Amino acid sequence: MRADKGGWNYNPTSIPNEQADNSNSGFVAIALHFAETPLQSPPTPGGFGLTIPAFVKDGLNDWINYIQQNGGTDDGGSYYSDHDGVPNVLRTGSLLQEIALVGDTAATPRVQRAIDYLVLHWNDLNFGEDPGDEGWKGKPGEISNYLATFTVMQGALALGLQRIGGIDWYNDFADAIVGQQNLDGS
Repeated sequence: MRADKGGWNYNPTSIPNEQADNSNSGFVAIALHFAETPLQSPPTPGGFGLTIPAFVKDGLNDWINYIQQNGGTDDGGSYYSDHDGVPNVLRTGSLLQEIALVGDTAATPRVQRAIDYLVLHWNDLNFGEDPGDEGWKGKPGEISNYLATFTVMQGALALGLQRIGGIDWYNDFADAIVGQQNLDGS
Protein backbone atom coordinates (compact mmCIF):
# COMPACT_ATOMS: atom_id res chain seq x y z
CA MET A 1 0.00 0.00 0.00
CA ARG A 2 1.35 3.43 -0.95
CA ALA A 3 1.73 6.03 1.77
CA ASP A 4 -0.13 8.58 -0.35
CA LYS A 5 -3.38 6.65 -0.71
CA GLY A 6 -6.52 8.67 -0.11
CA GLY A 7 -5.59 11.65 -2.30
CA TRP A 8 -6.60 12.45 -5.86
CA ASN A 9 -4.74 12.98 -9.11
CA TYR A 10 -5.61 14.50 -12.49
CA ASN A 11 -7.21 11.32 -13.82
CA PRO A 12 -8.84 8.25 -12.28
CA THR A 13 -6.29 5.52 -11.87
CA SER A 14 -5.70 2.15 -10.33
CA ILE A 15 -2.06 2.08 -11.35
CA PRO A 16 0.02 1.20 -8.28
CA ASN A 17 2.75 3.78 -8.98
CA GLU A 18 0.40 6.65 -9.81
CA GLN A 19 0.69 9.32 -7.15
CA ALA A 20 -1.86 11.76 -5.81
CA ASP A 21 -1.17 15.48 -5.43
CA ASN A 22 -2.51 18.04 -3.00
CA SER A 23 -3.56 20.55 -5.62
CA ASN A 24 -6.16 18.15 -7.03
CA SER A 25 -6.97 16.66 -3.64
CA GLY A 26 -7.80 20.10 -2.31
CA PHE A 27 -10.32 20.78 -5.06
CA VAL A 28 -11.97 17.41 -4.50
CA ALA A 29 -12.22 18.22 -0.78
CA ILE A 30 -13.89 21.56 -1.58
CA ALA A 31 -16.43 19.76 -3.77
CA LEU A 32 -17.05 17.05 -1.17
CA HIS A 33 -17.49 19.65 1.56
CA PHE A 34 -20.10 21.44 -0.54
CA ALA A 35 -21.83 18.15 -1.38
CA GLU A 36 -22.02 17.30 2.32
CA THR A 37 -23.17 20.73 3.51
CA PRO A 38 -26.89 20.70 4.33
CA LEU A 39 -29.34 22.29 1.93
CA GLN A 40 -30.19 25.90 2.76
CA SER A 41 -32.93 28.26 1.71
CA PRO A 42 -31.86 31.11 -0.59
CA PRO A 43 -30.07 33.44 -0.25
CA THR A 44 -27.99 31.42 2.21
CA PRO A 45 -25.58 29.23 0.23
CA GLY A 46 -25.83 25.58 1.00
CA GLY A 47 -24.85 22.26 -0.37
CA PHE A 48 -26.65 19.10 -1.32
CA GLY A 49 -26.85 17.42 2.09
CA LEU A 50 -25.21 14.23 0.81
CA THR A 51 -23.41 11.69 2.97
CA ILE A 52 -19.75 11.19 2.17
CA PRO A 53 -18.84 7.52 2.74
CA ALA A 54 -16.59 6.87 5.72
CA PHE A 55 -13.98 5.11 3.58
CA VAL A 56 -13.49 8.32 1.57
CA LYS A 57 -12.82 10.34 4.71
CA ASP A 58 -10.62 7.60 6.17
CA GLY A 59 -8.51 7.61 3.00
CA LEU A 60 -8.37 11.39 2.99
CA ASN A 61 -7.23 11.33 6.60
CA ASP A 62 -4.37 9.02 5.59
CA TRP A 63 -3.50 11.43 2.75
CA ILE A 64 -3.47 14.41 5.15
CA ASN A 65 -1.10 12.58 7.48
CA TYR A 66 1.15 11.78 4.53
CA ILE A 67 1.22 15.14 2.73
CA GLN A 68 1.55 17.56 5.67
CA GLN A 69 5.17 18.32 6.48
CA ASN A 70 6.04 17.10 9.92
CA GLY A 71 9.03 18.91 11.35
CA GLY A 72 11.61 21.24 9.88
CA THR A 73 11.35 24.92 9.04
CA ASP A 74 8.10 24.50 7.09
CA ASP A 75 6.38 22.29 9.66
CA GLY A 76 2.64 22.10 9.01
CA GLY A 77 2.74 23.12 5.34
CA SER A 78 1.56 20.89 2.51
CA TYR A 79 3.73 19.27 -0.13
CA TYR A 80 2.54 18.82 -3.72
CA SER A 81 3.04 15.06 -3.92
CA ASP A 82 5.41 12.44 -2.66
CA HIS A 83 7.15 15.01 -0.42
CA ASP A 84 8.68 16.81 -3.39
CA GLY A 85 9.46 20.50 -3.64
CA VAL A 86 8.58 22.81 -0.81
CA PRO A 87 5.25 23.34 0.92
CA ASN A 88 3.32 26.44 -0.11
CA VAL A 89 0.36 28.59 0.92
CA LEU A 90 -1.94 27.34 -1.86
CA ARG A 91 -1.64 23.67 -0.91
CA THR A 92 -1.73 24.45 2.82
CA GLY A 93 -5.06 26.22 2.26
CA SER A 94 -6.26 23.03 0.56
CA LEU A 95 -4.94 21.07 3.52
CA LEU A 96 -7.11 23.11 5.90
CA GLN A 97 -10.20 22.31 3.81
CA GLU A 98 -9.30 18.61 3.79
CA ILE A 99 -8.70 18.60 7.54
CA ALA A 100 -12.10 20.23 8.13
CA LEU A 101 -13.79 17.66 5.90
CA VAL A 102 -12.52 14.76 8.01
CA GLY A 103 -13.88 16.43 11.15
CA ASP A 104 -10.95 18.19 12.77
CA THR A 105 -11.49 21.56 14.43
CA ALA A 106 -9.42 24.73 14.70
CA ALA A 107 -8.02 23.40 17.99
CA THR A 108 -6.62 20.20 16.43
CA PRO A 109 -2.79 20.11 16.51
CA ARG A 110 -2.39 19.55 12.75
CA VAL A 111 -4.67 22.53 12.08
CA GLN A 112 -2.55 24.63 14.42
CA ARG A 113 0.61 23.49 12.62
CA ALA A 114 -0.91 24.47 9.25
CA ILE A 115 -1.90 27.86 10.69
CA ASP A 116 1.64 28.34 12.02
CA TYR A 117 2.96 27.62 8.52
CA LEU A 118 0.57 30.16 6.96
CA VAL A 119 1.53 32.82 9.50
CA LEU A 120 5.23 32.18 8.82
CA HIS A 121 4.75 32.55 5.05
CA TRP A 122 1.90 35.09 4.97
CA ASN A 123 3.97 37.87 3.45
CA ASP A 124 5.99 35.67 1.09
CA LEU A 125 5.71 36.53 -2.57
CA ASN A 126 4.58 34.04 -5.19
CA PHE A 127 7.02 33.72 -8.07
CA GLY A 128 5.29 30.90 -9.92
CA GLU A 129 6.57 27.36 -10.02
CA ASP A 130 9.16 25.97 -7.61
CA PRO A 131 11.46 27.24 -6.30
CA GLY A 132 10.08 30.14 -4.37
CA ASP A 133 6.34 29.80 -4.88
CA GLU A 134 5.53 29.68 -1.19
CA GLY A 135 3.32 32.77 -0.84
CA TRP A 136 0.08 34.23 -2.13
CA LYS A 137 1.21 37.80 -2.83
CA GLY A 138 2.30 38.69 -6.32
CA LYS A 139 5.78 39.97 -6.89
CA PRO A 140 5.94 43.73 -7.54
CA GLY A 141 3.87 44.71 -10.57
CA GLU A 142 2.07 41.36 -10.76
CA ILE A 143 -1.22 40.15 -9.37
CA SER A 144 -1.54 37.95 -6.34
CA ASN A 145 -2.02 34.22 -6.63
CA TYR A 146 -5.82 34.18 -6.56
CA LEU A 147 -5.87 30.41 -6.47
CA ALA A 148 -3.88 30.51 -3.23
CA THR A 149 -6.26 33.12 -1.78
CA PHE A 150 -9.20 30.90 -2.77
CA THR A 151 -7.86 27.73 -1.12
CA VAL A 152 -6.93 29.57 2.08
CA MET A 153 -10.37 31.24 2.14
CA GLN A 154 -12.13 27.87 1.68
CA GLY A 155 -10.04 26.29 4.44
CA ALA A 156 -10.59 29.20 6.83
CA LEU A 157 -14.33 29.21 6.19
CA ALA A 158 -14.60 25.44 6.61
CA LEU A 159 -12.90 25.71 10.01
CA GLY A 160 -14.73 28.89 11.06
CA LEU A 161 -11.51 30.91 11.26
CA GLN A 162 -12.06 34.66 11.19
CA ARG A 163 -8.34 35.12 11.76
CA ILE A 164 -5.36 32.97 10.92
CA GLY A 165 -2.96 33.31 13.82
CA GLY A 166 -4.07 36.91 14.37
CA ILE A 167 -4.06 37.76 10.64
CA ASP A 168 -7.26 39.23 9.23
CA TRP A 169 -7.08 37.04 6.13
CA TYR A 170 -10.31 38.34 4.61
CA ASN A 171 -9.26 42.00 4.68
CA ASP A 172 -5.73 41.20 3.50
CA PHE A 173 -7.14 39.31 0.51
CA ALA A 174 -9.81 41.94 -0.20
CA ASP A 175 -7.27 44.79 -0.05
CA ALA A 176 -4.95 42.97 -2.48
CA ILE A 177 -7.71 42.01 -4.91
CA VAL A 178 -9.38 45.42 -4.93
CA GLY A 179 -6.00 47.11 -5.27
CA GLN A 180 -5.31 45.00 -8.37
CA GLN A 181 -8.72 45.55 -9.95
CA ASN A 182 -8.75 47.18 -13.41
CA LEU A 183 -10.63 50.40 -14.06
CA ASP A 184 -13.29 48.46 -16.00
CA GLY A 185 -14.01 46.38 -12.89
CA SER A 186 -12.27 43.23 -14.10
